[in-house]
Amino acid sequence: MGFQIDTAELSGLVVEACFYGVYVTLFIVSTYVFAQRWSLKIATLNVPMTVTAVAMFLLATAQLSVDTANVFVAFMHNDRAARIAFLADVSTKLFSAKHCILISQLLIGDSFVSYRCWIVWGRKLWIVILPVMLSLGSAVSGTYVMWVFAHHPSTTVKQQKSWVAAIFTLSLCANAVATSLLAFRIWTVDRRTRNVMGVSSSSLMPIVKILVESGAINAGYLFIYNVTLLTGSQSLEFMAQVATPMSGIIFSIIIIRVGLNTKGELDWTVDHRSTMKFTPKRKQTAVLETEPGSATVQAVEIHISQSSSRSVTEAGEDLELGKVDRMYL
Repeated sequence: MGFQIDTAELSGLVVEACFYGVYVTLFIVSTYVFAQRWSLKIATLNVPMTVTAVAMFLLATAQLSVDTANVFVAFMHNDRAARIAFLADVSTKLFSAKHCILISQLLIGDSFVSYRCWIVWGRKLWIVILPVMLSLGSAVSGTYVMWVFAHHPSTTVKQQKSWVAAIFTLSLCANAVATSLLAFRIWTVDRRTRNVMGVSSSSLMPIVKILVESGAINAGYLFIYNVTLLTGSQSLEFMAQVATPMSGIIFSIIIIRVGLNTKGELDWTVDHRSTMKFTPKRKQTAVLETEPGSATVQAVEIHISQSSSRSVTEAGEDLELGKVDRMYL
């Protein structure tokens, strides 16, 4: 006998509880890091990030509660045949609740990545059209699947596996596109800035590494989920249970790793409001005007009115990093 759904649900609940414990710890640490930076006036209150973090934590808590209730209801006063039938029933309220939470968590995570990308690219809407459309496609697929499960009790997850796969495939693509655009933008800004200022050290590459690593973890999980779904394994429910706390863990790790930067390589992106102006007919000197105490970079503008051998951009082009708070990343 293969891996049955009751075994998958019970083992998934145990692993989910462990992941949730890790997530709670990281959530508390990330909250402490942000509170310390806020109290020292190093960073301002980042409303989108705060709302996202709280929403993901509440969803992870709700997911654990629903999964616990689902397992208790299934295992109490039922033999194994009845238990498996209950857990495989897609029309129950507990089944609908746990999967709606999972889809909501994916949508929130993807939306925040797209938001970060929009911010870093100077609020250019055309940049995030593709990842936003992919996220909307994932949301539409999830809504359709949940509607089918609610109105057609005889259907199964395997019968709807194409639509379920669409949810996670589109989410994977949206996350990958937005993360790639975000990392590319930061890398190009860092490279151009270093070329102009004539320095070899990188101030933004740590951010790129953090984004790529977190994106790779998320992409790896979604890929494994799709493979599990397409193979028809009952361990699909196991994967669904650990998804919500894992998303929160990745989100919290980004906040902590950036916030606990002790080398100061990101300080200029947080502690100064800078404008770099390159005057014509001079020795490529940069006039750096700063306003101490600012928590974000409002803009990094490069004005070149006369081309030269070390020109970074064409005349009049602005290189804008937008309001890039360290905590956005």
